[in-house]
Amino acid sequence: MSPSADGGIAVTPEPPYLAVIFTSLRTPGDRGYAAMAQAMADLVRDRPGYLGMESARDGLGITVSYWRDEASARSWKAVVEHLAAQQQGREEWYADYRVRAATVTREYGAATSELESRGRPGPPAGGTVGGTRSLIRRPPGPTRRPPAQDQGGDPGDRMRHAPVALGSGPCRAGAHARRATGQGTGRVSRS
Repeated sequence: MSPSADGGIAVTPEPPYLAVIFTSLRTPGDRGYAAMAQAMADLVRDRPGYLGMESARDGLGITVSYWRDEASARSWKAVVEHLAAQQQGREEWYADYRVRAATVTREYGAATSELESRGRPGPPAGGTVGGTRSLIRRPPGPTRRPPAQDQGGDPGDRMRHAPVALGSGPCRAGAHARRATGQGTGRVSRS
């Protein structure tokens, strides 16, 4: 598996596997941080159960390391050099941080997305992509609510809360208002 020391996306196996998410706010200045981060990235590569890592920092830093299982991640937490880096981080480099561990149960990317993207064809509704069944369910037509006079109250309020079918075409406020209120003008008061 490949860590993202090169800035790429980690290549991981089929789920399930563990993701350890380290979110941090740094203190000003480097004071050896970059060198230690590189040393830890080099050291973790050889750990049993390590699958890869992704990291980004723009004010808030987020590093996600991927592990075969929880036991593998816990063994990394106990490595002497990592313990020393953690201590130095608490004392010098981090104003605040959180560590979260989660089991990854599903994964997909641009080539295997279960959702449609603009400019890219998606899977057919109910079809398969890369052996994964599509989760896209297209309704047979636009969702309609009964005319306003059958519901009572302010027609404008119903327009703001009227369900609209996803994929029903470009947003046209007038068309949505006519559907939601049963009025032909397309003008709805927003009081």
